[in-house]
Amino acid sequence: MSEPKDPRYYLRLLLESLTSLDEYLSTGLDEFLNNKMLQRAILYCVIEIGEGVRRLIKYAPDWVAAHPQTNWSGPIQFRDKTSHKYFEIDLRLVWDNLTGPQMLTLKESVFSLAKEHLQD
Repeated sequence: MSEPKDPRYYLRLLLESLTSLDEYLSTGLDEFLNNKMLQRAILYCVIEIGEGVRRLIKYAPDWVAAHPQTNWSGPIQFRDKTSHKYFEIDLRLVWDNLTGPQMLTLKESVFSLAKEHLQD
């Protein structure tokens, strides 16, 4: 199957992944540190978000450029580290990154883009 070229596809994926991530993070740090299934679900969201951002940059660079306050490369780098250095993951660092200000800025930008470009 070829890669979809419509950036709205990736915007929807990002919305879904960010919504799931919020739900998973709402369980709290202690639950995250002690629940392997939750850890894997959250790390999978990190992968989805990184890939979604990568494709959004590729297929809608003007959309991304309209939100210069967002560190768009951060989720891609985070995804790469999570995927390729799996056994070196520091769970507290993951938590801090996902609950920190850069993730909040990313969410705000993605929701703003959705409001602008998704009509359904």
